[in-house]
Amino acid sequence: YRNQIKKVAREMPFIPSLKESEIDAMERNLGNWASVFAGANSQFPGMGRDLYQQSAIARNFFDRHFRMAFSWPSELRLRTMEDVFAAPDALLRRYEFAAPLIFMTSLALLEHFKDRTNGRIESKVTTGLSLGFFSALVDAGVLTVEDALRLIHKRTELSREVFPFGRVRFVLANGLTEGELNEVLKGFIPQNIGPEDSDVAIAI
Repeated sequence: YRNQIKKVAREMPFIPSLKESEIDAMERNLGNWASVFAGANSQFPGMGRDLYQQSAIARNFFDRHFRMAFSWPSELRLRTMEDVFAAPDALLRRYEFAAPLIFMTSLALLEHFKDRTNGRIESKVTTGLSLGFFSALVDAGVLTVEDALRLIHKRTELSREVFPFGRVRFVLANGLTEGELNEVLKGFIPQNIGPEDSDVAIAI
């Protein structure tokens, strides 16, 4: 097991180097594995490429679900996973692209770990941050990958209707006026938000 973990870490350059003490802890607690999945805005250029190129299990996962994950909306015109990995920053900022990318990469990495540890990793506790709850529900066996992708696409569709790209909407509460809220959020809201940027919503 120790050699397997070390080998996984060496093969995956995006995984931090593991100390001996950390490997010991992982081995002792293998039966108490907890999975925490990343949420929105955790995407980065080339996300998933190393995993796709170096892990047959992950590559199969990406390829198997590619069409459903990235064929909507059709205007994205993504034909292969390499198109996904080579996406420019403007596309990375679009939620309808970033959401399935984060979801797919999270689960592909989990599949890779399960394979390299001969199935000894099984989540006893699973959770996710924001968008990550879809990955957690798949990991827990509550949703299939296909059902989760359908929900992610629907969530994106509804989000675009409520918060059109390039606009900032405020939900005011606790007696705050819009002017007071602007003062509180000064420095946190991007300036000159353009139509190519992903939607920004502030709720209090």
